[in-house]
Amino acid sequence: PAANTPNVAHGELWFFEWPTVPAAVFEVLEVIFLITFIGEFVIKFYAYRIQLFLDLWVYVDLIAIAVPIFSLINGSSGGAASLLRIFRLFKLMRLVRLVRIFRELGVIVSGFVMAFSPILWTSFLLFTFTYACAIFTTMQIGQNDEEYESYYLECEVVRHPATC
Repeated sequence: PAANTPNVAHGELWFFEWPTVPAAVFEVLEVIFLITFIGEFVIKFYAYRIQLFLDLWVYVDLIAIAVPIFSLINGSSGGAASLLRIFRLFKLMRLVRLVRIFRELGVIVSGFVMAFSPILWTSFLLFTFTYACAIFTTMQIGQNDEEYESYYLECEVVRHPATC
């Protein structure tokens, strides 16, 4: 069944129906990626032989290969298989190796990490300043009945009963 997402357009509530993709498409893509990963591992093993197993990232690759193979052998797509699919995320950790290989990428990543703290403090200061301005404005305009009483009467602004 397609997922319905509510949208509001011109005061009406209507639903957009997302197109569905057959599960077979994802199964075929899973097999294609599995074959690609196995091919990559075989080529690396042929090139490096036993020295390949000295690198710890190889074990991450092996987990990423073993999970879909185990899932295909069992033929199950629930419970344990879905838990094992989480281990496929280890394949994404291989991107961390790029930082080690490309020096420029390492400089960019370290720049992001070093910039995180100043950005966090700047966001905190901006929030605090905005909050203080909101309190000041509320006290000066929102609660100053003597100064703005004529404005309330001219515009027929409905005042809150607690301030009357």
